[in-house]
Amino acid sequence: MKNELAFNGANYVTRQLNWSMPGGWGQGVKSAEAWFRPAETFAERFDAMLAEIAELGFTGYDLWCAQLDGEWATPEHIDAARAAGQRYGIRLTSYAGGPFGETAEECERVCAMLDALDVPVLAGYSAFAERDPDAFAGLLEKYGLRYGRENHPEASVAELLAKVKDVPGDRVGVTVDTGWFATQGCDPAAAIRELGPAVEYIHLKDVRGAGAHDTCAFGEGIVDIADCLRAAADIGYNGPLSIEHEPEEGDPREAVARSRVIVEALLEEVR
Repeated sequence: MKNELAFNGANYVTRQLNWSMPGGWGQGVKSAEAWFRPAETFAERFDAMLAEIAELGFTGYDLWCAQLDGEWATPEHIDAARAAGQRYGIRLTSYAGGPFGETAEECERVCAMLDALDVPVLAGYSAFAERDPDAFAGLLEKYGLRYGRENHPEASVAELLAKVKDVPGDRVGVTVDTGWFATQGCDPAAAIRELGPAVEYIHLKDVRGAGAHDTCAFGEGIVDIADCLRAAADIGYNGPLSIEHEPEEGDPREAVARSRVIVEALLEEVR
């Protein structure tokens, strides 16, 4: 089975800031939310974004929560997002980011939105999952969703698995961010192999070195993308592969498109 390649919406974290984010990640999140939230302009702006993602050669898109948040999404927002995906042949492969709602009510709004959009996986961080794991598991079951808890500060497989150990049921696993594991000094390919069937989703990302999260085009950093793909094949992972690169300075689009071509070629070798 062929792994679908998805464009991670967080690649556009600096887009509304003219590709420069001196104020850090929070500044990028606020700028994206301010751009997409107004109902009167959402359809046009979301449509333009998916048109560009299709032009970059992707058929999958990781819906980033700053671009459509269950907290403020209306039925009109949801209808427009669904129509844009159908128009450009873009499948919404996951919901990226977090915290996916702080309370049961907020989390259920997110889950209902994803159900309406046919998004199968929450690939990020859920605050509610850690606050009330039993209720969170109930929402996953109710809406037919899966949850992959993404690694950021976690420096080992054991640390990551500890974040989901209390959530009951079989709809919970992890999302591997290869760049964040490398940033924390952990071999991402080895982590994928060790996690095995717990892997729900994969964010492919390269970074220039351990100790700082400075993302880059594939092949320009320390992450062995080829070995990560071999590891994914070793564990039988056939799901989407999200291509992620969100520099705080500069337009990432050319690098993301180039990284997609690299992954496509490597996948032919792996298969």
